[in-house]
Amino acid sequence: MADGRILGRFVKILTLLLYCGIIATPAMMAQGIAYTAPQGYTAFPFTNTACTGSAQNSATLTNNNQTEHFLTLTTSGVLAIRATVQGSHDGVTWNDISDVATQNASTVMGQGYYPLNRVSVTCATAAGTFTVQYSGEATAPAPQIGAMQSAQIDKTLAVGVAANANFQTQTIRAPFGNSGGGIYFSFPATGPAGSTLNVGCTTLALSATPFFVASFPLATAAGTQFFPVPLLPCDFVTVFYNSGGASATTFTSSYVFNPLTITGGDPCQGATAPKSSVAINISSATTTQLVALVAGHKIYVCGYDFTISGTTSPTALLEFGTGAACAVGTTALSGAWLGANTTTNLAVHVLAGGGYSVTSVPSGQALCMVSGGTAPSIQGILTFIQQ
Repeated sequence: MADGRILGRFVKILTLLLYCGIIATPAMMAQGIAYTAPQGYTAFPFTNTACTGSAQNSATLTNNNQTEHFLTLTTSGVLAIRATVQGSHDGVTWNDISDVATQNASTVMGQGYYPLNRVSVTCATAAGTFTVQYSGEATAPAPQIGAMQSAQIDKTLAVGVAANANFQTQTIRAPFGNSGGGIYFSFPATGPAGSTLNVGCTTLALSATPFFVASFPLATAAGTQFFPVPLLPCDFVTVFYNSGGASATTFTSSYVFNPLTITGGDPCQGATAPKSSVAINISSATTTQLVALVAGHKIYVCGYDFTISGTTSPTALLEFGTGAACAVGTTALSGAWLGANTTTNLAVHVLAGGGYSVTSVPSGQALCMVSGGTAPSIQGILTFIQQ
């Protein structure tokens, strides 16, 4: 009887402990770790792989129910590259589920669960090799910080590309859904004259037909040039380098996206807009070209400051056109300013500009000044942006 009472009490105590969860059954212990610990996965989809110039896709990655995806890219001798993590429901249609890695030693992050995952890499040319490391796990979404944040906004367009031929960069998914930001461009030595950069945008529906949102003429001098890109809706960005001709040098360029870039159609109002200036030094009645035309580029006159004098009725006006000294398609931009006769020992001072465009020249036209009267003297400066 005593043994029976002891056994009964033990059963009651055990039942109470199980009910309160103080101890667990073998079944409970078997499923506890499997359902609470994230299952990570790491792989090297590509190792020192040669670029082909076309899309190179890895084999399907192991699926451990990962929802966070991390990709690290290293390159050697690559001119331009884009690497992403892709997801698919059926193994036929694949979509980028991560940001785009474009530069050596960069890392990007992707999010979302897909039954199938892979890594896709596209080099602009067959030059160079690349290595990709992938890791993933099932965890809550994390913010972009550190190297991942830098890679999100700073996209490498080209590294050491020959400057004597046209070049099209890889198409980049705009991280903020717009084109706002700036382009850094550098010739290590004197570059070819007449070269330009054109920024093209495409949408999901117009993926093969870019529309250009900005265009910049390049200086030939060695060193870094900066061009602010206006903020316009834009799904995908492609930059086109148009070579001016023969050259033995190369170029390197990057695009830094910034969703807070000042929006507007007046480049003269951009605080970071690279303005240029030209001296006005005219001493005869003639037509003088102030700014040469660049195909596909407009000229925005941001301001001018000059004096007019002469022997008899000196005048000056601005006009645009093509050909030598705006001789073809000549169109006046201003009326004629009347200067002072030198017999009065005076000169008329003409001044305009306050951080806005005073006037503009249509695309592909040159800017000229026409001087008139007897022995006119026009001295001063004009500032402008050509893009």
